[in-house]
Amino acid sequence: MFEFFAAVAGALAVSGPVVKNLGELARGALDLCKLAEWVWKRVCQRVPEAQRQPVIRRALTEAASLPPQQFEQKVHEIIERELADQSPADRQAAKDYLSLIPEMIRTTFRSKKDPSGRTLPDNLNIQRSLDLLPFLPPRPPRFKVNDPVPGKPEWIFVERLGIGGFAEVWKARHQRFANMTSVIKICLDPQSQERLVKHEATILNQILRHGRHPGIVALRGVSLGSDPPWLEYEYAEGGDLHQFLLRHPWPVEKREARAWSIIRTLAGTLGYFHRLNPKVIHRDIKPSNVFLQRRANGAMVCLIGDFGIGDLAVQKDLADAATQARQPTFAVSGLSTSLRFAHTAMYASPQQKAGAAPQPTDDIYALGVMWYQLLVGDPTRPMDHEWRDELEALGVSPATIDHIAECVRKDATKRPADGTELAQRLAGEAVAVGSPPSVQSRRAGSVDAAL
Repeated sequence: MFEFFAAVAGALAVSGPVVKNLGELARGALDLCKLAEWVWKRVCQRVPEAQRQPVIRRALTEAASLPPQQFEQKVHEIIERELADQSPADRQAAKDYLSLIPEMIRTTFRSKKDPSGRTLPDNLNIQRSLDLLPFLPPRPPRFKVNDPVPGKPEWIFVERLGIGGFAEVWKARHQRFANMTSVIKICLDPQSQERLVKHEATILNQILRHGRHPGIVALRGVSLGSDPPWLEYEYAEGGDLHQFLLRHPWPVEKREARAWSIIRTLAGTLGYFHRLNPKVIHRDIKPSNVFLQRRANGAMVCLIGDFGIGDLAVQKDLADAATQARQPTFAVSGLSTSLRFAHTAMYASPQQKAGAAPQPTDDIYALGVMWYQLLVGDPTRPMDHEWRDELEALGVSPATIDHIAECVRKDATKRPADGTELAQRLAGEAVAVGSPPSVQSRRAGSVDAAL
C-alpha cells in the first residue's frame, strides 16, 4: 500500500504547498487529470514496470478493505514520512484528502457480485495516469465530523454520505435533540453555485411549496446565502435503491411485477411535478437517487431524491465526462462503465447529452433505462443495443418490453409525454403482468409488495 499512497501524497505537493494545490483543485484551477499525471509519474519512479500491476492492486484492495482506523494510521505514517518538510496544516490536508480514497475505490467496484466494492476485477489493468481517475477524489473535503452546519450552528455534521465534483453530502443532527436528523447537500462547484443562486431559485421555491408530496425526499430548507450554499433534505433511513438491489437481489420470477410497480410509482410522482407551472423536471433519475423510507403508518415507500438540483448535478457530471472522454486512451480495462461519470450519463437522454432544454421526456428516458436494470437485476449494467434479447431470454412479457422501448426512443416526441401519461398507461395494464394489486391502492407511494 505504501508505494501507491506515497505517490499520491507526493503529487499533492508538486508545485507548491498541499493546501494551495488542493485549493486549486477545489476551484477547478488544477485539473484532476494533471494530478493523476503527477501521481502516475511518481508510481513509475518508485515501482519497476513489471511490479506495478500487483503493487497497485494490493494498494487498492487493502485500502478498500481496511477498517477506517487502521487505514488512517497507515496514511498518517505515509504522510509523516513523505511530507515531513510540509507544514502541519499541509500534512493534515493531505491526510484528509487520502482518507476519501477508500470510498472512491469501493464506489468504483461495487457490483452485483460484490456489493461492498472490496473485490477488484480480475482483468483490471492500470497502464497510464488516466486509469487512476476513478480512485482520486475530485476535490478535498470541505467539512469534517462535528463541524457545525454553516448558518445553522445548532446542527452538526455526523457522517459524510458522499463527495463529488458537484457537492459534499452529510448526515447532520441537532446538537440537543439527537433524533432530529437531516441530509445537508453542500454545493461546492463554483459554476454550480452561481447557477444555483441565480437561476434555480424558482424551481427550489416550487419544490418547497410542494415539498410534502409523499413520493419525494422532502426538501426542508435552502440556504443560498451561506458560504457555501446548501440544501436540507429529509434523511431516508432505508438507503438508496441501488444499494438495496445489490444487497437484496430479486428472484428472476418476481422481477417483472416488482419493477412494474416501482416504475409506475416513480412515474406518478414525476408526473405530478411535470405538470406544475412551471414544470419541474428532475433530470437525474437513477437507482441511487431513489430512496427507501418507512413511514409512520408502517408503509415502505420509494422516494425520489435531489428534486430541484438534479439538473445541476447531472450537468456537472456530463461536463466532466465530456472533458475526460476527450483525453486519449481514456479507459480502464476491467471497469464495466466509463469511470466515475458514466453512472449519470447512462441515464441521460440524447437531448440531455446534447445540452437541450429540460423536458419531462428526459425523465421518461431515464425511467426506461432504470426499468431495464431492475429486470436484469443489476443497477450497474448499461443498456446496450441487445437489451431486448436479454429481456426476452428472461421471459419478460412483450407488453413490458414495448413500454421500455417507448421510454427510450431516440425521438423524444415518441416517448410518453410525461410521468403522468406513463403512470396511467401502466395502471391500465398492471394486471397483465401480475403487478401486486396492493401497490398504490392502500397507501400513496407504498411499495412494500415490490420490495
